[in-house]
Amino acid sequence: MLTTALPRLFLLLLLLLLLLLLLQLLLLLLLLLLLLLLLPFFYTAQVSAGGNLGAVVLLGSFFEDGSLRLDEGFLRLGMVVCGLTTLLVFVYFPDQGSMLLRARALARYDPQLIKPPSDYRGADSVRMFVLGQVLVIGQ
Repeated sequence: MLTTALPRLFLLLLLLLLLLLLLQLLLLLLLLLLLLLLLPFFYTAQVSAGGNLGAVVLLGSFFEDGSLRLDEGFLRLGMVVCGLTTLLVFVYFPDQGSMLLRARALARYDPQLIKPPSDYRGADSVRMFVLGQVLVIGQ
């Protein structure tokens, strides 16, 4: 009796182990799908967190010690924001120009200081639709 029950128990445990492994694989695939769907929001959160950190540091520098009146602090904060925004006048895009210069006005200007080797391919040459078909459908 004991010898016939052991193989059955062993098979039952093996089946349970395979079922748990399949469940774990399914959960891993669901997590990967969720990560791929939410990935653009993570990048947005990183950029947003940087702006929030800058605001906290700037506000802390004005209001931390309490010696500055609230209205004077906000006035200074507005001056800092306006002053930093005026630096955008000097931003130059080669194909669109800037506020002061027309497009391609700086003929020798090249924004890429370090040139990649000539045989490197950029991300713009990857056909994402075909890559998605290979990953999802397997074609």
